[in-house]
Amino acid sequence: MRTDNRRVAISTVVAAVIIVLIIIIGVVGYLAVGSKGSTSTITQVSTQVQTTTALTTSLATSVATTTAVATSVSTAVSTSVSTTTATSSTTASNATLTAGFTGDVTALNPLYWFTINDLDVLQMVYNTLVEANSSGLPTAGLATSWTISPNGTVYTFNIVQNGMWQDGQPITANDVAFTLNEWVKFNPPYYTALSGAIATANATGTYTVVVTLKHADPGFLLDLADLGMIVPQHIWSSIATPKNATNLVGDGPFSFVSRTPGVDVILKANPTYWLGPPHYGYLVIKIFTSVDAAIAAVQSGSVNLYELQPGTNLGAFSSYANVQVITTPSTMIWYDSFNTQVWPFNITLVRQAVAYAINHQDVIGLAFSGQGNPAGSVLSPALSYWYDGSVVNYTENLNMSVADLKAAGFTNSSDSGPWKDAQGRTLAFTDIISNVAPYVQWANVIEQDLAHIGITMTIEALDPTTQTNTVLLQHNYQFTEDAWRLYFDPMLFIEPSFHSIHAVPNDIDFSLFKNSTVDSLIVQAENQTTLASEKVLINQIQTDVAQQVPWAMESYGQDIWALQGFSGVHAVPRYGLWYYSTFLSLTPET
Repeated sequence: MRTDNRRVAISTVVAAVIIVLIIIIGVVGYLAVGSKGSTSTITQVSTQVQTTTALTTSLATSVATTTAVATSVSTAVSTSVSTTTATSSTTASNATLTAGFTGDVTALNPLYWFTINDLDVLQMVYNTLVEANSSGLPTAGLATSWTISPNGTVYTFNIVQNGMWQDGQPITANDVAFTLNEWVKFNPPYYTALSGAIATANATGTYTVVVTLKHADPGFLLDLADLGMIVPQHIWSSIATPKNATNLVGDGPFSFVSRTPGVDVILKANPTYWLGPPHYGYLVIKIFTSVDAAIAAVQSGSVNLYELQPGTNLGAFSSYANVQVITTPSTMIWYDSFNTQVWPFNITLVRQAVAYAINHQDVIGLAFSGQGNPAGSVLSPALSYWYDGSVVNYTENLNMSVADLKAAGFTNSSDSGPWKDAQGRTLAFTDIISNVAPYVQWANVIEQDLAHIGITMTIEALDPTTQTNTVLLQHNYQFTEDAWRLYFDPMLFIEPSFHSIHAVPNDIDFSLFKNSTVDSLIVQAENQTTLASEKVLINQIQTDVAQQVPWAMESYGQDIWALQGFSGVHAVPRYGLWYYSTFLSLTPET
């Protein structure tokens, strides 16, 4: 059985994310997980809550030190960038691409970043060892190739031979080995899945690194693609406390220029980037305090790129001929969660009956302005390699719903209910939601759908912080709505959501789902040596979870972007257009 290092690692990651959720969702309302200008609505919780205390401390330090870095930027550079508008100039090297974030960055530290916005900035400055392709599978990054031992525990990476750090020093295998060993030594919160897997990392040549894992981990390359930013040894080896580091010399397509809190982050194209520099001189990320302000900036022409929140009225852009509205694959899933350990949802047939009673297309239409597709599997089709489209899809079917209730022992006196069980208990429950869009509209659709077959659902709308504490921490609920943006590695999501080890108070599996068959499949999947053999087991997990229905799947989300003044995009799952490959391919329009 896989060691608990992986499970502790996953719990720690989600504990860090939950603090972001509580802060941001109350300010902005409803934001998509991992969307630009938002932080996570990955509303899973962890027993490792103490991790967030350290994160909060490092956050305060990083904010202060990053601000200090910004003040040291030369007046000449700042003036040059500040006078560049979003309309690109005809000279590519002088052009500026202006992007918008709704919400500030907080901790620009490649080991101790805090929010999705932080990561989005950092991955423009630092390369990951492995990248992801359009299917969400590992492809060459800083590592041009690799081999894996038959037992899946030894990875040999060959890295680029023409890479340079932004201070002119060459990138070597020593930098890679040093970085991986730093993860193990300091165990930064978001790197615990990686640090828990690595036994040793050694440079065996100028451009060759051998990494030995503690156990086989078929998702190791995918985790590297998501998070594995490499740092320069010649700088970081002298940093005694990495969480306080302020040096942002990287190897990516952009170098850091400045950050003005609440205003912007300025990055400059790296002319020595080993894949070739971007086609423009600067990337300026403007910070907005509201979605409306960001959209107004797009419409005015002062912002080139912005990710629109799901449910945005896209018709508002129809009169702006220069604005392209682009939809990219998203790993976002939206679902209803049952507390499977309390009545009536400790009965699988009741969960199935509720799932069949909901018109999921109406939920998408009314809560998400039609932006999404009805969901079946718990994995998004954007992760095309892993997604199994053959699993049961609970399309609205009132006859099936009624049949399931009768099979569960419920009876009613008419077609419209109410339903009672053998003990005379009326089938009714409470839906505890956050009092922000899209959850209010979403719950209203479900309330009406269930009323059609005689099930009474009472909506209790709480402020986001209280809802998070009640549902995700205390598990004191019957039914709720939620969302998760999936990782490239599906096991980072599947294991904490559906393994019974997490079905305890203050842990991540807040549906409290317990199923020995699924537990066994998860352990088997974690111990495979190849993605192909892991996929077979993950397909079975998708089938079994769908049949047991701890979650009623509602929608596969979409990432929707507004783009103007530039052309040429390269989308990847999870990140959409906000990926280094897009920023290398975007070209100013003349």
